[in-house]
Formats: sequence, C-alpha cells, structure tokens
Amino acid sequence: ATRRLYAQRRAALVTALAARGIAIPPGDGLCMWVPVASEQFALVTLAARRIAVLPGSKCAVMPTRHIRVATAILADNYEHVARSIRLAANGES
Repeated sequence: ATRRLYAQRRAALVTALAARGIAIPPGDGLCMWVPVASEQFALVTLAARRIAVLPGSKCAVMPTRHIRVATAILADNYEHVARSIRLAANGES
C-alpha cells in the first residue's frame, strides 16, 4: 500500500510537470531529478515558495544542473509545486 501511495504522489507531480513542459524520465523512486538552468537560482526560487529541494551537485559525482525533488512527503499542492519548479528550472522570476 505504501509503495502504491508513493507511486501515486510521484505520478501526480510528473503529470503536473509535464503539463508545464518539463518531461521527467520514467522511474519509480522516491525522488526525481529535474534539469534546471541554474541550481542556485532554482534553490532560492523554490525556498522563497517554501519548497525544499536538494541541489543535484550534492548527489552527483559529475557536475550537473539538476535539482533533486523528493516526492515521498508531497501529499497535495502538486500544481503549486509544479508551477514553482517550472519557474525555478527556467530561470524565470
């Protein structure tokens, strides 16, 4: 039941991101990697919207321009999170 719940949460965010032009590769983990123009801009933009993510560079051995988004505790507000991620990913204010 827990696995199904986490999969539903991930799928809801993937769908909301896809509606905003952000394609996330298929997967089934508790986190997803989202490409961004600037990790720093994305972190600050999302923090201002009360959304915590990790910079991809903290989780990778090679340089990257991604953020790591945890989906396990995301139980609602998918549209707000997706809208905010799109702004953060594109470097738009």
